[in-house]
Amino acid sequence: MKRKQQFIKNAVILTAVSLFMRAVSFSFNVYAANKIGASGMGLFALIMSVYNFGVTFAASGINLASTKIISEEIAQGRSRRAAVRRCVLYALFFGSAALLLIYFGAPFFAELIVGDNRIKLPLKILSVSLPCVAVSFALGGYFTATGRVYKNSLVQVTEQVIKIFGAVVLLGMLPQIDAQTACIALVASNTIAEVISFTLLFIVYKFDISGENKTSSSDLNKRVLRYGLPVAASAYIRSALTTLEHTLIPKALTLFSGLKETALAAYGVVHGMVMPLILLPSGVVNSVSTLLVPEITMLNKLNDHKKIDNIIERTLSLTLIFSVGAAGIMYFFAEEIGGLFYKNPQAAYYLQMIAPVVAIMYSDGVVDAVLKGLNQEVYAMRYDIVLSAVSIILINTLIPQRGVEGYVAIIYISEMMNSYLSINRLMEVSDFEIKPFSWTAVPALGVLAASYFAKSMFSGIYGVLCAIGLYALVMFVYRGKSCTLQKVRFMVKYKA
Repeated sequence: MKRKQQFIKNAVILTAVSLFMRAVSFSFNVYAANKIGASGMGLFALIMSVYNFGVTFAASGINLASTKIISEEIAQGRSRRAAVRRCVLYALFFGSAALLLIYFGAPFFAELIVGDNRIKLPLKILSVSLPCVAVSFALGGYFTATGRVYKNSLVQVTEQVIKIFGAVVLLGMLPQIDAQTACIALVASNTIAEVISFTLLFIVYKFDISGENKTSSSDLNKRVLRYGLPVAASAYIRSALTTLEHTLIPKALTLFSGLKETALAAYGVVHGMVMPLILLPSGVVNSVSTLLVPEITMLNKLNDHKKIDNIIERTLSLTLIFSVGAAGIMYFFAEEIGGLFYKNPQAAYYLQMIAPVVAIMYSDGVVDAVLKGLNQEVYAMRYDIVLSAVSIILINTLIPQRGVEGYVAIIYISEMMNSYLSINRLMEVSDFEIKPFSWTAVPALGVLAASYFAKSMFSGIYGVLCAIGLYALVMFVYRGKSCTLQKVRFMVKYKA
């Protein structure tokens, strides 16, 4: 019971922090989009796609390896300090290598991969943060595994505040804003925030670990490499393909429209405006997913498969209820939501187009977390690699013919394929029961009814709030009745 209460407490903390950070980040994203325009957001998205490859190389699987190894050490009553030390050394090595790769490789990425020299300097600035990012991943795994997520969360909030404050100040100091100088201001604030965040996290860790004096395992180095390197190898390929995807999309859009700036603006609307709005509510799901990895890892180590199946069923059920509701609200109120945040009318149009796939996007995060806890992360990575390869083929065939609509179609295809492969794998390694009617059909009918009633009674943001409240009430009542029926059936079965 104590562990269950700790899980719920950590889930609430992570959810609150994640939603706060996403809300603040999204608000800043709206500010930046209105400040530098769709074209500037498109350029910034290209810079970050290359930087994210650097982050993947810097981490090299240490975020997952750290969480799993420390969780195993706790389960066996072994030293956490020794495990963290090995993970930090691993992170420092790959983080430093990533710095050199992105800094000296910036001309290559700018000229040959992206085809835009304006990203060269921003990439060099961002590269400085990579060793700090890598070690922060290792330390973050420690706080997740030990159940002290609030400490890591506080540091992340501080980082976000510094990042946004710095960006606003730097953008305000610019006498004239163009896409490149705006992006330099954004990446400079990002780098400063990452360095400060790492420093704070390291100080918090030193205070937290002080006084521990336990025996360390003899095979820590082997386990760090065993967990980290396979994930790293798959992540390199996946991240490289993902980066290639995002650099090919504007080029393919240019073939469709005939103008590079128009293509970059279209890419900026979808990737820089609509997608952050789509992913805004996912903070709730992502928080639970983060905590599932150490929880499932410990249960798997203890061979408690029945409890694992129960966790999978309950988590997927709640995730789908939440995600189907989010998808429905975004679809039926796309014009109201898009108009509230952005001046660009295309944002609402593409929001409605992409909204239905939200249910798959959110639930995939939970399935992925469970697979990692069950030591199936390599399979998840393989699926991502295959899907990235398929996406690249589709980018070169669909987008030049259909433009942004082709890009949206690719999002649907890749998300649906990924969901099918991941759930199929999860069903092979566990015995949980899928309940499509109560998990998807009932929530879909609930959000449809709530949205129809809200639209007939209110307009604008009040309609959105009314629909959210009605849907939450309907699902609360439905879940309550479902739980009551399950208890009655159990009692009847027990007496018989």
